[in-house]
Amino acid sequence: MKRTPARVFWFERLGALPAGLDLRTLAQALGTPYSTARRWAFLFGYPITDLRCRGGPRDKWDGIDWALTDSQIARQLGVSRERVRQVRKQQGLAPSTGKNRPIFSGTQPTPTAPLSIPEPQRRAV
Repeated sequence: MKRTPARVFWFERLGALPAGLDLRTLAQALGTPYSTARRWAFLFGYPITDLRCRGGPRDKWDGIDWALTDSQIARQLGVSRERVRQVRKQQGLAPSTGKNRPIFSGTQPTPTAPLSIPEPQRRAV
């Protein structure tokens, strides 16, 4: 890697910080946008902790009522619905059925008679 003034500047700034900060804290410490902090940390091999890939603490998942839908669990835990689906799959549980979703008020719509399509009328030529 070629030595440039910008690289020297960022190398010194990163070297002054303790190792293992998460990206958000690193960006705040450097006073830069998240993407800039990530770029320089990656370039120089700064050991970062990326909190975006986490589903929260493991004890957060203990005691979850897996009968709830993925979206209901996600709201309770403050994670994405996709993360709940992944954890459900990792634990060998059946996918969320969504049976406990709220049903429309009133009665369910009843099936109607099949629609009939009229025959096209032919024009006399």
